[in-house]
Amino acid sequence: DRTPIEAVAADPSLSKPLLIGTNSEEIRYWMAMDASPIDQQPDSVLQARLLRTFGPGAENLLSVYVNDGNSHSEAVTQLLGDVVFRMPSIRLAELNGNRQPTFVYLFTYRSLTKGPTGLEYGSMHGLEISFVFHEDSSMGYSYVGPKGSWTHLSDKMVDAWTRFARTGDPNGAGLPTWSRYGTEHATM
Repeated sequence: DRTPIEAVAADPSLSKPLLIGTNSEEIRYWMAMDASPIDQQPDSVLQARLLRTFGPGAENLLSVYVNDGNSHSEAVTQLLGDVVFRMPSIRLAELNGNRQPTFVYLFTYRSLTKGPTGLEYGSMHGLEISFVFHEDSSMGYSYVGPKGSWTHLSDKMVDAWTRFARTGDPNGAGLPTWSRYGTEHATM
């Protein structure tokens, strides 16, 4: 059992054109859905997990996120999103981008729809999928909000992702230029 990063590092033939990215508030889904939000766990529990995962260099990691102008809740949300989703995606993009066309996105659209806890879903994990597939259902609206508020963005995303699926390049007429990920670390 290897991670995608380990597999691609070990076997360059596994590198393919790649479109990869994350959402700016990945962990918000769980906070909006869970009656006991993850940001309310004691700092000592989170700190112990960070130390086990990253070693002594992670000792002050949470305080860096808090000192970046975030509330404690925002800091925990951002930190966990970076650790679980953003950094692994960037590492895979770095590795793959040296071999194949690679395009990275950071999805920042914020849904104002609220989950069972009363918190907004924000730019939660998986939110971009409703845009990419033009989700036109009550289930989709329950996460992203009324269709009129995001239809234009969805049209652009469908166009770019379809172009990528067909050609390995998301760029085309009527779309903003999406640079390949490489030494410039370009992100759409």
